[in-house]
Amino acid sequence: MLDHRTTTPIEERRMPASDAGSIGLYDILLFLKRSWKPLVATTAIGAGIGLGATMMEVEKFEASANIQIATMANEAIEAPAVLAEKLKLPRYYSDELINLCGLSGSKRPGVDLAKALKPAVNRSAPMVSLRFESTSAKAAEECLTAVMLHVRADQDALASSAVSARTAELKALRSRLAELEKLKAGLDARMSAFLSNESKAEASESVLNALSSTNFAIQQLITDIGKVELALSSTQTRRVGLAAPIYVESTHSLRKQAMLVAVSAGAGFVAGVLLLLAAASMRHDRERRLASHSS
Repeated sequence: MLDHRTTTPIEERRMPASDAGSIGLYDILLFLKRSWKPLVATTAIGAGIGLGATMMEVEKFEASANIQIATMANEAIEAPAVLAEKLKLPRYYSDELINLCGLSGSKRPGVDLAKALKPAVNRSAPMVSLRFESTSAKAAEECLTAVMLHVRADQDALASSAVSARTAELKALRSRLAELEKLKAGLDARMSAFLSNESKAEASESVLNALSSTNFAIQQLITDIGKVELALSSTQTRRVGLAAPIYVESTHSLRKQAMLVAVSAGAGFVAGVLLLLAAASMRHDRERRLASHSS
């Protein structure tokens, strides 16, 4: 009777007992040990492709800025969310602005500029953040500067009507104050005349009441005039501007380049594993077919 051990391949006898068709850690380690050279080669090829891509990619610069909303009496001319939505509209931009941003040759220049600016509302302040990418640092900065000036002109137009209304209000208040001061002067003269004549005490009391009401109205008008003047002052009224100077940085950082090389190397390793598994599967099928034909 034949010993079953003599018919079992040596390599198979070295394998630990496991369920049929299962792959254990030993199988993985054995596969890596046998195939490390081709895996190193495919990994190196992937890393080389990634490195070549970083070397061939054109360097770009991204400018970023925060636009402060125009204010009047410490209140924003329009909500930051409204401005952000305007900046997403293709027709919001003039042809001159599109040309300054280098997108005049685009098929959809307004749409492309709106997408490139990436407007976002600042949650903690009345500001809208913008970004723009270009192959030149100067071009990226000039584009954002032009956008800021365009927004300023738009909000200046919105503020002009409010300024005109406040100016007219201030003029009316000052005119009313002049009338009351003239009335007060007349009442003061009449009161002085009544004080010198005791027989007119009752009449003097009515004049005194009128004088008191006039003085109160004058003080109220002076307060209202002060509020309007403060609203129109330079400390309370601000045009659109930048919260800080425009910041420009290169989009090509060593970290991004290293990440691209690492991802490419990982892709090369995975591709190598898949190729080796496919080759092993094809070899196994061929051997099985040969064994079936021989039997």
